[in-house]
Amino acid sequence: MLKIRNLIVFTMALAWVVAFASADVYLKQRVSQPQAKNPKDVEQIHETWITPTKVRNNAGDQSSIFDVEKNLLIAIDHAKKKYTEIPLDFSGAATAEDQQKIANLPGFMKNIMKTEVSVQATNEQKQIGQWSCLKYLQTLKMSGVSSESEIWASEDIKISTDVYNKFSAALMASLPGFYKMLKDIMKECEKIKGVVVYEKTTSKMMGKNVETTMELLEVKDVDAPADLFAVPAGYKQEKFKEK
Repeated sequence: MLKIRNLIVFTMALAWVVAFASADVYLKQRVSQPQAKNPKDVEQIHETWITPTKVRNNAGDQSSIFDVEKNLLIAIDHAKKKYTEIPLDFSGAATAEDQQKIANLPGFMKNIMKTEVSVQATNEQKQIGQWSCLKYLQTLKMSGVSSESEIWASEDIKISTDVYNKFSAALMASLPGFYKMLKDIMKECEKIKGVVVYEKTTSKMMGKNVETTMELLEVKDVDAPADLFAVPAGYKQEKFKEK
C-alpha cells in the first residue's frame, strides 16, 4: 500500500505541467516518507526525462517509459527483470459492460472501487528557491485511502503540456481503480498551472496518517540518449491485467 501511495503522490506531482518547450528536459525530485518501514521508501530520488514524443522516469528499482505516438506505457521492474506494456485510451469512457459490472457489485464493494480526484486553485503565492509558486489544494479518494495535498507549482519552468499530462495520467492507469479514469485525471491535471515545486500530502490509511513530501531539486535542458527509452535486453514481458 505504501508503494502505491508513493506512486500516486509522485504521479500527481508530475501531472501539473502546462507550459511548452521544444528542448528535451530533465527533472530531479526528492520524495520523502519518514514513517515508511522500508528504509528505501524513507527518501527516494526520482529522475524524469521528457522529449516531444517520449518520457522516461526512474524511481528506485522501477522505471516507466511512455510513447506518446503509440499511447503506450511500459512499466519496468528492474529487481524482477520484467516489464508490462499498458495500452492507453485517453477517451476515459467506461463501456456499457464496465458500467454493468460496477452496478452489480455489493454496496461496500462499490465504495471501495470508487475513485475521486479533484484540484482547487487558491490565490496564495510564495517564492520557493528560484521559482515563483502558486498554491493548489488536491484531494484523492480511492480503495479506502483518502489524502489531502498542499501543492506549490510554478510556471517559470517550461515543459511540454500534452506530452507530460498524458504521461502523468498514464502512470495512474497502472493503479487499481484508475484505468478507466484517464480523461477525468487529465482534466484535473490541467487545473494546475506549471510544474510542482513542492507538495505535502497527508494520507489516511487503516486509521493512520501517513505524510509524504515531494521537492523539485533540479531542472535542466538535456539531449536524452535514444537507448534511454528501450527496455533492457533479457527482461521478460508480463501480460497487463486491466485494473
